[in-house]
Amino acid sequence: MNSKKIIWIVSELFYPDDTSTGYIMTEIAKSLSQKYEVHVLCASVYDDELKATEQLPNEIHVHRISSWGLDKNKLLSRVLRLLVVSFGMWFFGLQRFKRGQQVFMVTNPAFAIPLFASLKPLKNFRLSILVHDVFPENLIPGGVLKSKDQFAYRIFKKFFNWSYKKADRLFVLGRDMQDLLIEKTEKSDMQVKIIENWADVENIKPLDFSSNPIVKELNLSEKIVLLFAGNLGRLQGLHKLFQIINQVENELLHFVFIGNGAAKEELQCFVKENNLQNVTFLKPMPRTDQEKFLNACHFGIVTLDERFVGLGVPSKSYNIIAAGKPIFYLGNPKTEIFQLIKETKLGIALDPLEEYKVISTLNYLNFDDANSYDMKKYKIREIAEDKFSKNFILQKFVEELDYE
Repeated sequence: MNSKKIIWIVSELFYPDDTSTGYIMTEIAKSLSQKYEVHVLCASVYDDELKATEQLPNEIHVHRISSWGLDKNKLLSRVLRLLVVSFGMWFFGLQRFKRGQQVFMVTNPAFAIPLFASLKPLKNFRLSILVHDVFPENLIPGGVLKSKDQFAYRIFKKFFNWSYKKADRLFVLGRDMQDLLIEKTEKSDMQVKIIENWADVENIKPLDFSSNPIVKELNLSEKIVLLFAGNLGRLQGLHKLFQIINQVENELLHFVFIGNGAAKEELQCFVKENNLQNVTFLKPMPRTDQEKFLNACHFGIVTLDERFVGLGVPSKSYNIIAAGKPIFYLGNPKTEIFQLIKETKLGIALDPLEEYKVISTLNYLNFDDANSYDMKKYKIREIAEDKFSKNFILQKFVEELDYE
């Protein structure tokens, strides 16, 4: 008979989905399974081509809620999908959650947050939320809502602020997020804890640029390569970056973008209309290829919309430094990654609103700059190992969730 305590993990995405949230929640579940009997409540696998290639620990039990096959890349269909999955999860929890059990959820699906906050007093469970997205504030830079003065925004803000307050613990990704959540909930910094995303230091290490197969295939060995890998979405501030690229005159530079997302088609059209010869788009690559593609550059690009303060921390940042690569960051100076780069000299951090400064920096970037960072790659890697290794971060979750 299993004597371990039960903990419920609630996430739209879970293995075999290896996108950022799915991967993170799966790894947390594996770590927690050493101490708990873990039950995962998630959506049905979105992509039928995704197949499980590994066996999860026996202590992990996965319960999937149908998403009706709705497309998550189209806005209206995505909203309907989130509603369907969220209410399905709520009904499942109403039937299965028991008094005193722990429920650990991530802010995806979004509508599940107020639903589970309302379920908490009915079932009397302990609720912890891992805040990857801050609602409704992130809806404005995402273009879903236009202004904080809108009636819909004010209603959403009341619902979500109330929901965050109902949680016993909130876990956030950085200092700017912590400040915002404390303001929203009036909780203390003991209730709003920072647990950063981790770097995959076990599977990603620095490799030689010139012998990289991607560099060879694209014939980029004589270029300074800046590479973006991840979701080409609307919250990343990529439209601003492409406007800047269009004004850069440095012929040494080449920009590579790996991934899919809601903004990809628009960005491809922009490149075609402006005849940009220094931009290459590549299809998404599996997580197992990260070591290869993260080493196919001199700088790893990380971007956030300038309004995106306290609303998220790009997890790709930590794997970039695991590869010993400096980060080329465009984002608000108040954001976590901007502060981290300035404190540790991990790369170049610039405010996208200072467009002239960004363009000037890129225009003057040369091989001496790239080589100086390459000489420091093992120091950059050391920061990833010391502060952001997976085992170190996962142990934080185990310790912080062990509370009465």
